[in-house]
Amino acid sequence: MFKFFNAYITTVNQLSEKESSIFVEQGTLRPFAEQWLPSFIIYQDKVQFFKIYNQPAYTFTDIKSIHFKRFNFTRSRQDCRITIQLVNGTKHHYHVHGNLTQRIYLKNEALPGNPKIMIDDQYA
Repeated sequence: MFKFFNAYITTVNQLSEKESSIFVEQGTLRPFAEQWLPSFIIYQDKVQFFKIYNQPAYTFTDIKSIHFKRFNFTRSRQDCRITIQLVNGTKHHYHVHGNLTQRIYLKNEALPGNPKIMIDDQYA
């Protein structure tokens, strides 16, 4: 668990002034559990996902496609499965809260970083 929280602290300390304000703004739009410990943080043209055992970071230039799909966690909660496909063909799957704002944020930050990224949003 130390590695998990240490990765959060390290990432948050690397945020620029603009990225910090976006981080706080996005936090107000997330559910309570993810306000200060979100599933991913976008900074310096890369996205870092936070899982218990690893905290991978991908630069947008290394990403070929991002796929969003609905994933029913329980009857009352619907999560989003994000599949990141890298240019080398490797796929990585992450489950995050199905918040529309988080998906839009990831899409809006990924496209300027790499206009060639294919985004497939099948969440709806």
